[in-house]
Amino acid sequence: IEALEIRKEVYGKDSREVGDSYLWLAILHKWELQRKDLAKLYYLKALPLQMKYMPASRYSLGSIYYGLAIIAQENFEFDEAEAYANQYSSLYRDLPYEQAAANQLKANIYWSQGDYEKSSQLRRQSIKILEASGFKEDLIIEYSNLSSDLNGLKRFRESKGALKKALDIFRTLATQNPFYSKSIYQNLGDLYRTMGDYDSAEFYFNEALRITLNAYGKHNEE
Repeated sequence: IEALEIRKEVYGKDSREVGDSYLWLAILHKWELQRKDLAKLYYLKALPLQMKYMPASRYSLGSIYYGLAIIAQENFEFDEAEAYANQYSSLYRDLPYEQAAANQLKANIYWSQGDYEKSSQLRRQSIKILEASGFKEDLIIEYSNLSSDLNGLKRFRESKGALKKALDIFRTLATQNPFYSKSIYQNLGDLYRTMGDYDSAEFYFNEALRITLNAYGKHNEE
């Protein structure tokens, strides 16, 4: 906030430097301080300033659209969330990785509404991009997310297959982040719970818990 006031004096209230300060404040309040109302306020203050300095501010503007879409989704304002997600997507038509991220963002919005069919279609598009680009860690997450969609559609065999692909990719990584294996086993537990196989569900949930405790300790939110 002190930097913001100095930037207003030095560069002017309509400068990109002031827009950057608003964006930093929005990110801080959204992701670290968990204050969605203040985060939205600062995102909206940053928005017109970052738009003014396009195309140099493209990634900053994308961060704003992404953050606003997430906040709208969390507030169950799904039409607004989808509108921001579409604006995010339109910024990056020429960048495959960001297009995959846009598909993931829109898929999460549909998933939140229980529209697992649309969500799964978008995730498959995202997976196709990521496979062509070689982003293995992102593929683990997206196959895990796809399994949740398929689980919601009661397509259990396909859901299990998606998790097997995620696990196979994870095993090829030179550095294995425990977050990914935890997520895979957690999703396997949820799959078997939905299928009514509670012994298997308990086994995989315990595996996820064991990995989490070893990696993060007893007092981590994971």
